[in-house]
Amino acid sequence: MGLGAGGGVQPEVDVESIAGGLVPRMVRVTVAMAGSGAIVIALAAVRSKFVAVDLGPQGIGALTLLISLIAFAGVVFGIGLGTGAIKEIAAAEADGRQRWRDQVRASLYALSLLLALVAAAVIALFAGTIADALGSGGLDDRIRLCAIAVAAGLVGAAAEADLNGFRRIRTLATIRPLGALIATIAAAVAWLAGADLLTVVLLAPTLVAAVIAICATRSLPRIDAAWSIEQLKRPARSLIHLGVPFALNSLLAAAGALLLRILIEADLGLSGVGEFQAAFAIATYYVSFIFAALATDYLPLVSGMAEDEVRLNQAANTQLLVAILISAPLVMLMIAGAPTVISLLYSSSFEESPVLLQLMLLGELARIAAWTLGYILVARAARGMFVATELLYNGFLIGATAGLIPIFGIKGTAVAYLGCQVGSLLWTLVFVNRVSNFHLTRTNTLNLIGYGAGAGIVCAAAAAGGAVALLGWALALATAAVAIITLLHHLPDASDRLRRLLRMGAAAIV
Repeated sequence: MGLGAGGGVQPEVDVESIAGGLVPRMVRVTVAMAGSGAIVIALAAVRSKFVAVDLGPQGIGALTLLISLIAFAGVVFGIGLGTGAIKEIAAAEADGRQRWRDQVRASLYALSLLLALVAAAVIALFAGTIADALGSGGLDDRIRLCAIAVAAGLVGAAAEADLNGFRRIRTLATIRPLGALIATIAAAVAWLAGADLLTVVLLAPTLVAAVIAICATRSLPRIDAAWSIEQLKRPARSLIHLGVPFALNSLLAAAGALLLRILIEADLGLSGVGEFQAAFAIATYYVSFIFAALATDYLPLVSGMAEDEVRLNQAANTQLLVAILISAPLVMLMIAGAPTVISLLYSSSFEESPVLLQLMLLGELARIAAWTLGYILVARAARGMFVATELLYNGFLIGATAGLIPIFGIKGTAVAYLGCQVGSLLWTLVFVNRVSNFHLTRTNTLNLIGYGAGAGIVCAAAAAGGAVALLGWALALATAAVAIITLLHHLPDASDRLRRLLRMGAAAIV
């Protein structure tokens, strides 16, 4: 598609006219996802702490490789079924097409179970080959355990997709922390008992999550469909067709993550992988609730505006405004406190991780913006560009990391991450302009530049240490207060409870 005729900066967002008040709704969804996500992340950090204390950076490195393998296999064998099922179930439920809805659900479970069995068999049979490919020949038995985790993850993902299709967001927000809590208790028991901690930490989260998700689906309507191959073929084809683009994107991301860690392991050893993962996990998980909120509320919204270019672009700019105001202060505060956080969540032996974390957090601001705008490509069915964004990112990240490690050592991984996130935002802006004539509003342009520069100053101050680091803390706290006050300005019709929460946050900071 060619560039649109309208150039320049788009008019400022009329918050009150978009989707019945996108800003208040997005803040509510984000707060809910933040609460659920914070619990899950905190418990994951506790499990990582057990491994870090018990096995050190090498244990974290081994765990990282295995988790990356599980994620990669989950994408390969999952083929995007969950994403396609969510859209099909939700649409059928809204239109009252119960027969098709149940056929889709039956196909989802049948295909997921079949793929889970195939995945487990393939991984178990080729564990030795996979270990050699990872450059870690001693992990054969651990990789066979990954077969169980992958199979459980595929079945659990089907149950979560079923719940999500019925928009049981509150249920999903509850079962995830519950699963994380049970898995963490199991890890604590294993640690205290001197059992095989790595096995428990590897398997417990996916197994427990799958069991809880399946139990939660008992609250859904009973599946009234014929469980025959003939009846399930058509909905199965529909699920695969819808899920493939998302699966391909996820596959590229998972493959990139796995290749990146293999590259680091080859140059810097498992300890290098552990240092990288300590920073990477905090940087990405810290703001993961933003991405959860985007998938929960924002994607359905923009999908319904796909044919209305003006409203679609306004909604994207409004969403970006909210995402920046919520995430930028959090990023600055974490940059200032990175050394303390790394020591608390891991151990003092992770000497390089604080600097890596600070640089990666700068990249997270660009990643949030790129993801927010990237949903325009999904709404406009620009599948080629949607996949191209991920392909470009992973290609540049692997190449940049390979080129920068010999120059900067382990710090080169973080420099590459930051540079590629900024690059991802730039080419995403080009793509969304082509498909939807999108331009950033003046407010969002200034926010991206201003908050990005502010985060850079906080990062430099934290690196300087001493009294200069205190100035970084002061800037981060001031930014948080300003962001909350700005959000309140954009929430004229928000509930009193939500406004009180935000005011309390601003008052506490000041």
